[in-house]
Amino acid sequence: MKLVQAIMLLLCVHAVALADLKVTRKVGSGSYGGQSTVYIKGARQRTENLGMTTIQQCDLKRTIQINDRTRKYMIVPDATEAAQSVAASAPAPQGPRQTRRGAIVTQTETIVDTGERKTIFGYTARHIKTTSVMDAPPEACNPGHLETESDGWYIDLAAGFSCDTSRPAAPPMRGARPDCVDQVRFKRTGTARLGFPVSVTTKIKMGEGGDDAEASAMTGGGMTSTNEVTDISTVTLDPALFDIPAGYTEAASMQELYAAPSGMADITGAMSGGRPPEAVAPSKSAAPAAIARPKAPGAIRVGVAAINNRAGGEVSLEELRAGLVGSISGEGLEAVPLDASEQSAADAEAKQKDCDFVLLTDLSALKQSAAGKLGGMFGRAAGVPTPGSEKYESRVDFHLYATGGASQLDSNATAKEEGAQQSVSAALGREAKSVVVAARRGRQK
Repeated sequence: MKLVQAIMLLLCVHAVALADLKVTRKVGSGSYGGQSTVYIKGARQRTENLGMTTIQQCDLKRTIQINDRTRKYMIVPDATEAAQSVAASAPAPQGPRQTRRGAIVTQTETIVDTGERKTIFGYTARHIKTTSVMDAPPEACNPGHLETESDGWYIDLAAGFSCDTSRPAAPPMRGARPDCVDQVRFKRTGTARLGFPVSVTTKIKMGEGGDDAEASAMTGGGMTSTNEVTDISTVTLDPALFDIPAGYTEAASMQELYAAPSGMADITGAMSGGRPPEAVAPSKSAAPAAIARPKAPGAIRVGVAAINNRAGGEVSLEELRAGLVGSISGEGLEAVPLDASEQSAADAEAKQKDCDFVLLTDLSALKQSAAGKLGGMFGRAAGVPTPGSEKYESRVDFHLYATGGASQLDSNATAKEEGAQQSVSAALGREAKSVVVAARRGRQK
Protein backbone atom coordinates (compact mmCIF):
# COMPACT_ATOMS: atom_id res chain seq x y z
CA MET A 1 0.00 0.00 0.00
CA LYS A 2 2.81 2.40 0.88
CA LEU A 3 4.42 1.69 -2.50
CA VAL A 4 1.18 2.53 -4.31
CA GLN A 5 0.85 5.75 -2.32
CA ALA A 6 4.43 6.70 -3.18
CA ILE A 7 3.83 6.07 -6.87
CA MET A 8 0.62 8.14 -6.81
CA LEU A 9 2.47 10.96 -5.06
CA LEU A 10 5.21 10.93 -7.72
CA LEU A 11 2.61 11.00 -10.49
CA CYS A 12 0.88 13.99 -8.90
CA VAL A 13 4.17 15.83 -8.52
CA HIS A 14 5.04 15.09 -12.15
CA ALA A 15 1.63 16.33 -13.31
CA VAL A 16 2.07 19.60 -11.39
CA ALA A 17 5.59 20.01 -12.74
CA LEU A 18 4.36 19.74 -16.32
CA ALA A 19 1.24 21.90 -15.85
CA ASP A 20 0.51 24.66 -18.35
CA LEU A 21 1.36 28.11 -17.03
CA LYS A 22 0.22 31.69 -17.54
CA VAL A 23 2.65 34.43 -16.56
CA THR A 24 1.68 38.10 -16.35
CA ARG A 25 4.38 40.73 -16.23
CA LYS A 26 4.90 44.49 -16.35
CA VAL A 27 7.26 45.79 -19.02
CA GLY A 28 8.66 49.25 -19.39
CA SER A 29 11.02 51.10 -21.71
CA GLY A 30 11.71 54.82 -21.45
CA SER A 31 8.35 56.57 -21.02
CA TYR A 32 6.42 53.48 -22.11
CA GLY A 33 4.85 51.05 -19.66
CA GLY A 34 2.54 48.15 -20.36
CA GLN A 35 1.68 44.53 -19.71
CA SER A 36 2.89 41.35 -21.37
CA THR A 37 1.42 37.85 -21.04
CA VAL A 38 3.39 34.62 -21.44
CA TYR A 39 1.78 31.19 -21.90
CA ILE A 40 3.85 28.02 -21.52
CA LYS A 41 2.94 24.48 -22.56
CA GLY A 42 5.66 21.85 -22.58
CA ALA A 43 8.41 22.80 -25.03
CA ARG A 44 6.55 25.83 -26.37
CA GLN A 45 6.09 29.39 -25.17
CA ARG A 46 3.73 32.12 -26.43
CA THR A 47 4.35 35.79 -25.61
CA GLU A 48 1.73 38.47 -26.33
CA ASN A 49 2.72 42.12 -26.28
CA LEU A 50 1.45 45.23 -28.12
CA GLY A 51 -0.52 43.28 -30.73
CA MET A 52 2.57 41.25 -31.62
CA THR A 53 2.75 37.57 -30.72
CA THR A 54 5.95 35.50 -30.53
CA ILE A 55 5.86 31.70 -30.29
CA GLN A 56 9.01 29.80 -29.36
CA GLN A 57 8.84 26.18 -30.53
CA CYS A 58 11.85 24.62 -28.84
CA ASP A 59 10.91 21.18 -30.15
CA LEU A 60 11.17 22.46 -33.74
CA LYS A 61 14.08 24.84 -32.99
CA ARG A 62 12.34 27.88 -34.39
CA THR A 63 10.51 31.07 -33.44
CA ILE A 64 7.29 32.29 -35.07
CA GLN A 65 6.48 36.00 -35.11
CA ILE A 66 2.81 36.82 -35.68
CA ASN A 67 1.07 40.11 -36.48
CA ASP A 68 -2.67 39.78 -35.83
CA ARG A 69 -3.35 43.12 -37.54
CA THR A 70 -1.98 42.03 -40.89
CA ARG A 71 -2.79 38.32 -40.30
CA LYS A 72 0.73 37.39 -41.33
CA TYR A 73 3.56 35.45 -39.73
CA MET A 74 7.28 34.89 -40.16
CA ILE A 75 9.34 31.85 -39.16
CA VAL A 76 12.87 32.46 -37.82
CA PRO A 77 14.97 29.30 -37.33
CA ASP A 78 17.01 29.18 -34.15
CA ALA A 79 20.61 29.82 -35.11
CA THR A 80 23.64 28.35 -33.35
CA GLU A 81 27.11 29.78 -33.70
CA ALA A 82 28.15 26.87 -35.93
CA ALA A 83 25.16 27.25 -38.22
CA GLN A 84 25.78 30.98 -38.53
CA SER A 85 29.43 30.40 -39.43
CA VAL A 86 28.38 28.02 -42.19
CA ALA A 87 25.79 30.50 -43.42
CA ALA A 88 28.38 33.26 -43.47
CA SER A 89 30.56 31.32 -45.90
CA ALA A 90 27.67 30.16 -48.09
CA PRO A 91 27.16 31.75 -51.51
CA ALA A 92 24.58 34.52 -51.85
CA PRO A 93 21.09 33.22 -52.65
CA GLN A 94 20.10 33.20 -56.29
CA GLY A 95 16.71 34.13 -57.71
CA PRO A 96 14.76 36.90 -59.38
CA ARG A 97 15.63 39.26 -56.52
CA GLN A 98 19.28 39.22 -55.51
CA THR A 99 19.97 39.59 -51.79
CA ARG A 100 23.16 41.44 -50.92
CA ARG A 101 25.23 40.11 -48.05
CA GLY A 102 26.10 42.84 -45.63
CA ALA A 103 28.88 41.93 -43.21
CA ILE A 104 29.79 39.73 -40.27
CA VAL A 105 28.13 41.07 -37.13
CA THR A 106 29.61 39.88 -33.83
CA GLN A 107 27.50 39.52 -30.70
CA THR A 108 29.35 38.59 -27.51
CA GLU A 109 27.48 37.76 -24.30
CA THR A 110 28.94 37.24 -20.82
CA ILE A 111 26.86 35.67 -18.01
CA VAL A 112 27.85 35.81 -14.34
CA ASP A 113 25.98 34.11 -11.46
CA THR A 114 26.45 36.21 -8.30
CA GLY A 115 25.60 33.23 -6.09
CA GLU A 116 22.71 35.08 -4.40
CA ARG A 117 19.41 33.22 -4.00
CA LYS A 118 15.90 34.11 -2.81
CA THR A 119 12.35 32.76 -3.09
CA ILE A 120 10.01 34.38 -5.65
CA PHE A 121 6.49 32.95 -6.27
CA GLY A 122 7.57 29.77 -4.50
CA TYR A 123 10.58 29.26 -6.81
CA THR A 124 14.25 29.56 -5.95
CA ALA A 125 15.53 32.53 -7.95
CA ARG A 126 19.14 33.04 -9.07
CA HIS A 127 20.73 36.51 -9.22
CA ILE A 128 22.52 36.80 -12.58
CA LYS A 129 24.22 39.68 -14.36
CA THR A 130 24.63 39.68 -18.13
CA THR A 131 26.54 41.92 -20.51
CA SER A 132 26.18 41.86 -24.29
CA VAL A 133 28.13 43.69 -26.98
CA MET A 134 27.04 43.78 -30.61
CA ASP A 135 29.38 45.20 -33.27
CA ALA A 136 28.22 45.80 -36.85
CA PRO A 137 30.90 47.31 -39.13
CA PRO A 138 30.18 50.23 -41.50
CA GLU A 139 29.63 47.88 -44.46
CA ALA A 140 26.85 46.02 -42.61
CA CYS A 141 23.19 46.41 -43.58
CA ASN A 142 22.58 48.07 -40.20
CA PRO A 143 25.95 49.32 -38.93
CA GLY A 144 26.39 50.30 -35.30
CA HIS A 145 27.59 49.39 -31.84
CA LEU A 146 25.27 48.28 -29.05
CA GLU A 147 26.09 47.48 -25.41
CA THR A 148 23.58 46.12 -22.89
CA GLU A 149 23.83 45.29 -19.20
CA SER A 150 21.13 43.20 -17.50
CA ASP A 151 20.75 42.67 -13.77
CA GLY A 152 18.02 40.24 -12.80
CA TRP A 153 16.54 37.24 -11.03
CA TYR A 154 15.75 34.02 -12.90
CA ILE A 155 13.85 30.83 -12.02
CA ASP A 156 13.24 27.39 -13.51
CA LEU A 157 9.52 27.23 -14.27
CA ALA A 158 7.71 23.94 -13.57
CA ALA A 159 6.30 23.57 -17.06
CA GLY A 160 8.86 21.53 -18.96
CA PHE A 161 9.81 24.49 -21.17
CA SER A 162 13.52 24.48 -21.94
CA CYS A 163 15.13 25.85 -25.09
CA ASP A 164 18.80 25.33 -25.90
CA THR A 165 20.50 27.95 -23.73
CA SER A 166 23.54 27.98 -25.99
CA ARG A 167 21.64 29.61 -28.80
CA PRO A 168 21.38 33.42 -29.22
CA ALA A 169 18.74 35.04 -27.04
CA ALA A 170 17.31 36.80 -30.11
CA PRO A 171 17.53 35.10 -33.55
CA PRO A 172 19.38 37.14 -36.18
CA MET A 173 16.94 38.96 -38.42
CA ARG A 174 16.87 41.00 -41.58
CA GLY A 175 17.39 44.69 -41.13
CA ALA A 176 15.33 47.57 -42.45
CA ARG A 177 16.48 46.87 -46.02
CA PRO A 178 14.85 43.67 -47.32
CA ASP A 179 17.55 43.13 -49.98
CA CYS A 180 20.42 43.04 -47.49
CA VAL A 181 21.23 40.41 -44.85
CA ASP A 182 23.95 40.46 -42.20
CA GLN A 183 25.48 37.26 -40.83
CA VAL A 184 25.57 37.14 -37.02
CA ARG A 185 28.27 35.29 -35.11
CA PHE A 186 27.25 34.66 -31.52
CA LYS A 187 29.69 34.02 -28.69
CA ARG A 188 28.89 33.30 -25.05
CA THR A 189 31.19 33.16 -22.03
CA GLY A 190 30.28 32.03 -18.53
CA THR A 191 28.56 28.86 -17.33
CA ALA A 192 25.64 30.41 -15.43
CA ARG A 193 22.09 29.34 -16.32
CA LEU A 194 19.58 32.07 -17.04
CA GLY A 195 16.13 30.45 -16.93
CA PHE A 196 12.89 32.44 -16.90
CA PRO A 197 13.27 36.14 -15.95
CA VAL A 198 11.07 37.27 -13.05
CA SER A 199 12.67 40.65 -12.39
CA VAL A 200 15.21 42.15 -14.78
CA THR A 201 16.52 45.65 -15.42
CA THR A 202 18.39 46.20 -18.68
CA LYS A 203 20.46 49.23 -19.63
CA ILE A 204 21.45 49.97 -23.19
CA LYS A 205 24.13 52.19 -24.68
CA MET A 206 24.55 53.08 -28.34
CA GLY A 207 27.87 53.57 -30.08
CA GLU A 208 29.23 56.77 -31.57
CA GLY A 209 29.02 57.94 -35.15
CA GLY A 210 26.31 57.94 -37.83
CA ASP A 211 22.75 57.08 -36.88
CA ASP A 212 23.96 55.65 -33.57
CA ALA A 213 25.13 59.10 -32.49
CA GLU A 214 21.71 60.58 -33.29
CA ALA A 215 19.89 57.81 -31.44
CA SER A 216 22.27 58.07 -28.49
CA ALA A 217 21.74 61.82 -28.27
CA MET A 218 17.97 61.31 -28.25
CA THR A 219 18.22 59.12 -25.16
CA GLY A 220 20.92 60.99 -23.29
CA GLY A 221 23.43 58.29 -24.12
CA GLY A 222 21.35 55.31 -23.05
CA MET A 223 18.00 53.77 -22.11
CA THR A 224 16.66 51.45 -19.44
CA SER A 225 13.98 48.77 -19.60
CA THR A 226 12.30 46.76 -16.87
CA ASN A 227 10.61 43.37 -16.90
CA GLU A 228 8.84 42.21 -13.73
CA VAL A 229 6.55 39.20 -13.26
CA THR A 230 3.38 40.03 -11.33
CA ASP A 231 1.60 36.67 -11.35
CA ILE A 232 2.19 33.00 -12.19
CA SER A 233 -0.86 30.71 -12.40
CA THR A 234 -1.64 27.16 -13.50
CA VAL A 235 -4.05 26.89 -16.46
CA THR A 236 -5.11 24.47 -19.19
CA LEU A 237 -4.07 25.72 -22.65
CA ASP A 238 -5.13 24.70 -26.15
CA PRO A 239 -2.14 23.37 -28.19
CA ALA A 240 -3.36 25.51 -31.12
CA LEU A 241 -2.20 28.61 -29.23
CA PHE A 242 1.37 27.49 -29.83
CA ASP A 243 1.23 27.10 -33.60
CA ILE A 244 0.59 29.22 -36.69
CA PRO A 245 -3.03 30.51 -36.63
CA ALA A 246 -5.37 29.15 -39.30
CA GLY A 247 -5.91 31.53 -42.21
CA TYR A 248 -2.67 33.48 -41.68
CA THR A 249 -0.15 33.82 -44.54
CA GLU A 250 3.63 33.84 -44.39
CA ALA A 251 5.35 37.21 -44.88
CA ALA A 252 8.41 37.43 -47.11
CA SER A 253 10.08 40.09 -44.94
CA MET A 254 9.73 41.93 -41.64
CA GLN A 255 8.48 44.94 -43.60
CA GLU A 256 5.65 42.88 -45.06
CA LEU A 257 4.88 41.44 -41.64
CA TYR A 258 4.22 44.94 -40.28
CA ALA A 259 2.66 46.44 -43.46
CA ALA A 260 -0.79 47.99 -43.47
CA PRO A 261 -3.67 45.79 -44.70
CA SER A 262 -3.85 45.86 -48.49
CA GLY A 263 -6.69 47.67 -50.17
CA MET A 264 -7.00 50.52 -47.65
CA ALA A 265 -5.79 53.09 -50.15
CA ASP A 266 -8.29 51.76 -52.68
CA ILE A 267 -11.10 52.17 -50.15
CA THR A 268 -9.96 55.71 -49.37
CA GLY A 269 -9.87 56.59 -53.05
CA ALA A 270 -13.36 55.27 -53.66
CA MET A 271 -14.81 57.14 -50.68
CA SER A 272 -13.27 60.44 -51.81
CA GLY A 273 -14.67 60.28 -55.31
CA GLY A 274 -11.82 58.55 -57.08
CA ARG A 275 -12.12 55.77 -59.61
CA PRO A 276 -13.42 52.33 -58.56
CA PRO A 277 -10.76 50.12 -56.91
CA GLU A 278 -10.48 47.75 -59.83
CA ALA A 279 -9.81 50.68 -62.18
CA VAL A 280 -7.49 52.63 -59.89
CA ALA A 281 -4.81 50.02 -59.26
CA PRO A 282 -4.45 47.65 -62.22
CA SER A 283 -2.02 44.77 -61.91
CA LYS A 284 1.23 44.81 -63.83
CA SER A 285 -0.14 42.23 -66.22
CA ALA A 286 -3.26 44.26 -66.96
CA ALA A 287 -3.59 46.13 -70.24
CA PRO A 288 -2.80 49.87 -70.07
CA ALA A 289 -5.78 52.11 -69.39
CA ALA A 290 -6.91 53.57 -72.69
CA ILE A 291 -9.34 56.44 -72.23
CA ALA A 292 -10.52 57.91 -68.93
CA ARG A 293 -14.21 58.52 -68.30
CA PRO A 294 -15.54 61.88 -69.61
CA LYS A 295 -14.52 64.85 -67.48
CA ALA A 296 -17.29 66.54 -65.53
CA PRO A 297 -18.18 70.07 -66.74
CA GLY A 298 -16.00 72.67 -65.02
CA ALA A 299 -13.85 70.06 -63.28
CA ILE A 300 -10.08 70.30 -63.01
CA ARG A 301 -8.42 67.04 -64.01
CA VAL A 302 -4.95 65.99 -62.82
CA GLY A 303 -3.13 63.11 -64.49
CA VAL A 304 -1.13 61.24 -61.82
CA ALA A 305 1.89 59.52 -63.34
CA ALA A 306 3.26 56.25 -61.97
CA ILE A 307 5.47 56.86 -58.93
CA ASN A 308 9.20 56.41 -59.46
CA ASN A 309 10.89 54.56 -56.60
CA ARG A 310 14.40 55.98 -56.36
CA ALA A 311 14.84 55.11 -52.68
CA GLY A 312 14.99 51.34 -53.10
CA GLY A 313 12.55 50.56 -50.27
CA GLU A 314 10.07 47.72 -50.62
CA VAL A 315 6.64 49.39 -50.82
CA SER A 316 3.52 48.90 -52.95
CA LEU A 317 3.67 51.72 -55.51
CA GLU A 318 0.33 50.74 -57.06
CA GLU A 319 -1.45 51.05 -53.72
CA LEU A 320 0.34 54.29 -52.87
CA ARG A 321 -0.53 55.85 -56.21
CA ALA A 322 -4.18 54.78 -55.73
CA GLY A 323 -4.22 56.59 -52.39
CA LEU A 324 -2.71 59.71 -53.98
CA VAL A 325 -5.37 59.69 -56.71
CA GLY A 326 -8.12 59.40 -54.12
CA SER A 327 -6.67 62.19 -51.96
CA ILE A 328 -6.59 64.66 -54.86
CA SER A 329 -10.08 63.83 -56.14
CA GLY A 330 -13.09 65.70 -54.80
CA GLU A 331 -14.64 69.18 -54.68
CA GLY A 332 -14.28 69.97 -58.37
CA LEU A 333 -11.01 68.10 -58.86
CA GLU A 334 -10.59 64.80 -60.66
CA ALA A 335 -7.45 62.69 -60.58
CA VAL A 336 -6.83 59.89 -63.04
CA PRO A 337 -3.86 57.50 -63.14
CA LEU A 338 -1.42 57.63 -66.03
CA ASP A 339 0.53 54.60 -67.17
CA ALA A 340 3.60 56.71 -67.92
CA SER A 341 6.15 57.83 -65.33
CA GLU A 342 8.40 60.08 -67.44
CA GLN A 343 7.38 63.64 -68.37
CA SER A 344 7.24 63.38 -72.16
CA ALA A 345 5.20 60.18 -72.18
CA ALA A 346 2.99 61.40 -69.34
CA ASP A 347 2.28 64.65 -71.16
CA ALA A 348 1.13 62.85 -74.31
CA GLU A 349 -1.09 60.46 -72.31
CA ALA A 350 -2.53 63.36 -70.29
CA LYS A 351 -3.68 65.09 -73.46
CA GLN A 352 -5.53 61.93 -74.53
CA LYS A 353 -7.27 61.78 -71.14
CA ASP A 354 -8.26 65.47 -71.18
CA CYS A 355 -6.07 66.37 -68.21
CA ASP A 356 -5.43 70.00 -67.26
CA PHE A 357 -2.33 69.13 -65.24
CA VAL A 358 0.25 66.38 -64.94
CA LEU A 359 1.75 65.27 -61.61
CA LEU A 360 5.13 63.53 -61.48
CA THR A 361 6.25 61.97 -58.19
CA ASP A 362 9.54 60.44 -57.08
CA LEU A 363 10.01 58.49 -53.84
CA SER A 364 13.46 59.90 -53.16
CA ALA A 365 14.18 58.69 -49.61
CA LEU A 366 12.99 55.91 -47.31
CA LYS A 367 14.90 54.77 -44.26
CA GLN A 368 14.34 53.54 -40.74
CA SER A 369 14.54 56.49 -38.38
CA ALA A 370 17.18 56.78 -35.67
CA ALA A 371 14.48 56.38 -33.02
CA GLY A 372 13.12 53.35 -34.82
CA LYS A 373 16.56 51.82 -35.11
CA LEU A 374 17.16 52.41 -31.42
CA GLY A 375 13.81 50.85 -30.50
CA GLY A 376 14.37 47.83 -32.69
CA MET A 377 17.88 47.15 -31.41
CA PHE A 378 16.79 47.78 -27.84
CA GLY A 379 13.80 45.49 -28.11
CA ARG A 380 15.87 42.65 -29.55
CA ALA A 381 18.59 43.11 -26.93
CA ALA A 382 16.30 43.45 -23.92
CA GLY A 383 13.52 41.12 -25.04
CA VAL A 384 10.92 43.88 -24.66
CA PRO A 385 9.07 45.02 -27.82
CA THR A 386 9.40 48.78 -28.06
CA PRO A 387 6.66 51.00 -29.56
CA GLY A 388 7.80 52.82 -32.69
CA SER A 389 10.59 50.34 -33.42
CA GLU A 390 9.46 50.24 -37.05
CA LYS A 391 9.42 54.03 -37.58
CA TYR A 392 10.41 55.07 -41.11
CA GLU A 393 11.31 58.46 -42.54
CA SER A 394 10.26 59.12 -46.14
CA ARG A 395 10.48 61.92 -48.67
CA VAL A 396 8.69 62.41 -51.97
CA ASP A 397 9.68 64.99 -54.60
CA PHE A 398 6.86 66.09 -56.89
CA HIS A 399 6.36 68.33 -59.90
CA LEU A 400 3.00 69.65 -61.14
CA TYR A 401 2.77 71.32 -64.53
CA ALA A 402 0.04 72.30 -66.97
CA THR A 403 -0.44 69.74 -69.72
CA GLY A 404 1.85 70.86 -72.54
CA GLY A 405 2.60 74.03 -70.59
CA ALA A 406 4.44 75.67 -67.72
CA SER A 407 5.40 74.38 -64.29
CA GLN A 408 2.92 75.08 -61.49
CA LEU A 409 4.60 73.49 -58.47
CA ASP A 410 7.98 71.96 -57.71
CA SER A 411 8.24 70.79 -54.09
CA ASN A 412 8.65 67.88 -51.68
CA ALA A 413 6.96 66.35 -48.64
CA THR A 414 8.27 64.24 -45.78
CA ALA A 415 6.77 61.99 -43.11
CA LYS A 416 7.77 59.72 -40.24
CA GLU A 417 5.38 56.88 -39.45
CA GLU A 418 5.39 53.33 -38.13
CA GLY A 419 5.92 51.16 -41.20
CA ALA A 420 7.44 52.03 -44.57
CA GLN A 421 4.14 51.89 -46.46
CA GLN A 422 2.38 54.12 -43.92
CA SER A 423 5.24 56.62 -43.93
CA VAL A 424 5.22 57.07 -47.71
CA SER A 425 1.42 57.22 -47.69
CA ALA A 426 1.52 60.07 -45.16
CA ALA A 427 4.07 61.97 -47.28
CA LEU A 428 1.86 61.52 -50.35
CA GLY A 429 -1.11 62.83 -48.37
CA ARG A 430 0.79 66.05 -47.76
CA GLU A 431 1.74 66.16 -51.41
CA ALA A 432 -1.93 65.86 -52.37
CA LYS A 433 -2.88 68.89 -50.28
CA SER A 434 -0.22 71.02 -51.99
CA VAL A 435 -1.26 69.78 -55.42
CA VAL A 436 -4.93 70.61 -54.84
CA VAL A 437 -4.06 74.20 -53.88
CA ALA A 438 -1.67 74.63 -56.83
CA ALA A 439 -4.10 73.14 -59.35
CA ARG A 440 -6.91 75.46 -58.29
CA ARG A 441 -4.59 78.45 -58.34
CA GLY A 442 -3.24 77.48 -61.74
CA ARG A 443 -6.73 77.17 -63.19
CA GLN A 444 -7.56 80.73 -62.09
CA LYS A 445 -4.57 82.22 -63.93
